[in-house]
Amino acid sequence: MDDIRSTSKSQRKRRNPADSVSDKEKREAWAKTLRRCEAIATKASGGACKVFLALKFHADTDGYCWPLISTLRRRTGIKKRDTLSRACRELENRLGVLDRAKLVSRKNGARGPNLYRIGGKIESLPSGAASRFVLPANHSIEGEKLEAT
Repeated sequence: MDDIRSTSKSQRKRRNPADSVSDKEKREAWAKTLRRCEAIATKASGGACKVFLALKFHADTDGYCWPLISTLRRRTGIKKRDTLSRACRELENRLGVLDRAKLVSRKNGARGPNLYRIGGKIESLPSGAASRFVLPANHSIEGEKLEAT
């Protein structure tokens, strides 16, 4: 029996059983993908392994994240930018557990952070990033080129 004291009446009204099932399935699928990618990333160099763990920390349930390079450097302890880039290239090209794209700010067109996706190709911008960034025209999603506005 559910403990009704743990949620308020308004919270119980807002729950939709279909939503929780799809959320649960989404989390389970993400966990499965993450375990597969972790098994592959453990065979990587030390730097690549650290970068993977830092990206995993920031990733949402679809595997998307967009931390700044400075954040990744601080979390991994990697001091040189080229070492960090080499680790990302290893995860992306050699191991195939990461996809990345450069983002452009919607506000002023300046270069933004990289968009990373663990365990799959970048298919769309996540809602949190889409409100602030766009992909440059040279990056296509599902064969469609996006224009920076």
